[in-house]
Amino acid sequence: MRFVQLVLSCLLASFTHTSFTYNSALAQTINSPVNQKPPLNAKVYAQQKSIAKRHFLSGVVFFKAKKCAPAIESFDKILAFKADYLPALKMRGICLFATKRFGAAITDFDDVLNQSPKDGQVWSYRGDAYQKIGLFNRAREDYDKAIKLNPQDIYTHYLRGFSFAQSSFFSQAIKDFTIVINVQPKNDEVILLRAMASLSSTKYQDAINDLNLALKLNPKNALAYFYRGKARLAQDKFKPALMDFNKACKIAPKPILTSWQQMFKRENILPITVSGKCDTATKKAFAACAKAKCLLVR
Repeated sequence: MRFVQLVLSCLLASFTHTSFTYNSALAQTINSPVNQKPPLNAKVYAQQKSIAKRHFLSGVVFFKAKKCAPAIESFDKILAFKADYLPALKMRGICLFATKRFGAAITDFDDVLNQSPKDGQVWSYRGDAYQKIGLFNRAREDYDKAIKLNPQDIYTHYLRGFSFAQSSFFSQAIKDFTIVINVQPKNDEVILLRAMASLSSTKYQDAINDLNLALKLNPKNALAYFYRGKARLAQDKFKPALMDFNKACKIAPKPILTSWQQMFKRENILPITVSGKCDTATKKAFAACAKAKCLLVR
């Protein structure tokens, strides 16, 4: 079963790599010195070094405040003075990642890892950057190295699980999501992801068990109702499935509900203007879709 991509952007909203690592990166780099062999004119070199240090400290302040644009400008200036200065390369790479300049971030992470191959944080970051541009195999190679260096890095297990799910390796995804859930048993978002992986690998009761737990933790999780409806429909439990679809319809945020309605229209199940509201016509469309096992609930 195809792993439904509708939920991906919703779930990632609260799982940002940058929020996990600003302070840790800062702690690792703020005290690192700037070293450079002086040119023939020692006085000029000393002046340039002093200016470069000020640029670095300014970059650190912006970095700590999560103001990436001025931080990048400051790190650019110090790296013009010393191109291989590891702390600035690492923090600039993180800021480039945060501003979705993934190719440039990967270049900086490459330079960092050439100097510091045991930096698990950067392996994880580079893997996430590869994942963001769709290079899932390269991403998992980096996640493997990050986890080998730091087996307790729960967030990298989450990222690797997500990558496995995107590539339809559902059993491996379930293993990584389980590691996260064992540490964070109330993380309803990861529980939902594990349920989706179980559903996609036809482990319907496992999916339902996880979805029940997700709904216990968050009764207003429309996607959990929706996927539980799909799992129940796969077990030929039509009425309970339809009840779940109706609950999902009532709770779903407008963008999600609108996307469902657009699919109904494409399949000629909802021949009305898409409204983004859970009206009677949409509820009937859910019923027709469930009965016919249309693409949305298949």
